[in-house]
Amino acid sequence: MSSGDDKKHDHDEPPLTPDQIARRQLLGRLSIGVTLVGGAAISAPGVAFIIAPMFRKTPREWQKIGAVDDFKIGETVNVIFTDASPLPWAGVTSRTAAWLRRVKGDEFIAFSVNFAHLG
Repeated sequence: MSSGDDKKHDHDEPPLTPDQIARRQLLGRLSIGVTLVGGAAISAPGVAFIIAPMFRKTPREWQKIGAVDDFKIGETVNVIFTDASPLPWAGVTSRTAAWLRRVKGDEFIAFSVNFAHLG
């Protein structure tokens, strides 16, 4: 085919009517809207998973680990207890520990077994 034939075919199709143009614009905008809604629906759980911990307060509760008389003054012992904020799937990992030293009377010092840089 020559380039003259290509030009001839371009002119064979009638121009689009205003209704056809409006329909194409509507369908184009509709497809963009559906894509945006679908993308938001797919990404919302991931965004919520990342953002939710910033708004959730960690429960603080006292846990009994033994009677005061069970700890000797000046002695440091390892105590094991359940984390106050375990996740449902945490299982055994919800158990944690600390070093506890009885200084005098009912005064204790507790040392965490977790490294601060590990969170």
